[in-house]
Amino acid sequence: MLKKDIREIPPNWKPFTESNDSINRFFWNQPEFLSFVEYYRAKLDKSVFRRFPSYSKAHFLLSFILSDLGRLRDALGEIEKGLVLEPDHPRLLCEKAYILGKLSDDESALLWLEQAVNSRPWNTVEQKTHALSEKATTLMNLERFVEAENSVRQALLLKPDEKKLKEKLEFILGYREIYSETTLARPSFGGTRRIALPNRTSIALSV
Repeated sequence: MLKKDIREIPPNWKPFTESNDSINRFFWNQPEFLSFVEYYRAKLDKSVFRRFPSYSKAHFLLSFILSDLGRLRDALGEIEKGLVLEPDHPRLLCEKAYILGKLSDDESALLWLEQAVNSRPWNTVEQKTHALSEKATTLMNLERFVEAENSVRQALLLKPDEKKLKEKLEFILGYREIYSETTLARPSFGGTRRIALPNRTSIALSV
C-alpha cells in the first residue's frame, strides 16, 4: 500500500503551498500543526490548513519497515527520497541517523542527529527530545559519555517528567562509573534502542 501511495505522488509535490490568504501544509500529525501555528501566530496573517497525505512521511514509514526487515540499504534509499521532499523534517533526519548507526557509521549518524534537534524553529517538544535521546545513544556508542549525559539533560529540560529519559540518564551515569573502572569492551547501544519501545508500528504511525 505504501509503495502504491508513493508511486502516485503528484509531479512536483511539495510539503506546503502558499497563496495570498492561506498556507496549506502536509503536516505529519496534529502536534506538528499546532506547533507551527503557535510559533508563527504573531507573524501570520493567513489561515493555515493541514492537508493529506504527506508523501515524505510515506517514505519514512516504508523505510521504517525495511529497516526492521534488515534491509538497511533499501531503508536508507527510502529515507533519502523522503529528505529530497522534506529535507528539514526531524524524524527523517533521525531515521537516517538510526540506519547509519546500524551500519556502524556513528560519526555520520551524530551529524544528522545534531541537525535534527533544531532543524526547524517550530519542531515539537517530542521531536526535539527524541532527537536528543537518540543523540545520547550515539554518543554512548562513541564513548563520549559526558556529552551523552548532557544530551539527556537537555531533553529533560523539555520534558522533566519523562520516565524513559530519567531511566536513560541513570543508565548513562551508572555506565560511566563502571566504564571508568574496567577495561572490558563496551557494548553497542545502537541495536537496542528500539527494542525497548512497546509498539513500534503505532509509534511509527503517530510521528
